[in-house]
Amino acid sequence: MQYIAQCYAPELLGGSPERCAEIDMVYAQLKECKQSITGPCYTGGDRRKLTELAKQKMKPIVEYLGKKEYLFGAELSFLDFYMLEQCEFVEWLTEQTFLSENKPLGRYIKRMKGQKKVKAYMRSDKFKEVGLFNNTSAKINGPLN
Repeated sequence: MQYIAQCYAPELLGGSPERCAEIDMVYAQLKECKQSITGPCYTGGDRRKLTELAKQKMKPIVEYLGKKEYLFGAELSFLDFYMLEQCEFVEWLTEQTFLSENKPLGRYIKRMKGQKKVKAYMRSDKFKEVGLFNNTSAKINGPLN
């Protein structure tokens, strides 16, 4: 995502060294969260336990977002797109309860999907809503299960 932003939308990278550092810190938190709940999907982890783990791991990120418009205030960053995907996976994992339990996060997702270019992409024939976040070897949310 950083490479794509560097090539096509450098304004999504942060702009200042301080903001870039903040983005790096939140990215590390999100990445650790994603790895901790995605890994067990490949080894046949218990979906109920993963649901609880996902809620626990996402809690500090949801608190960090708070009532801000985007992760870093009014400015959209490339990490907001990573967050969107992570939230959609956790929403699937929790059987559509995560966003209703975290109302500000639901509004955040709506704002993200309401972005002019995101909306246009989602309406195009290039967009495919498959609901899969893992590849074929995953035992949870893989295309073969």
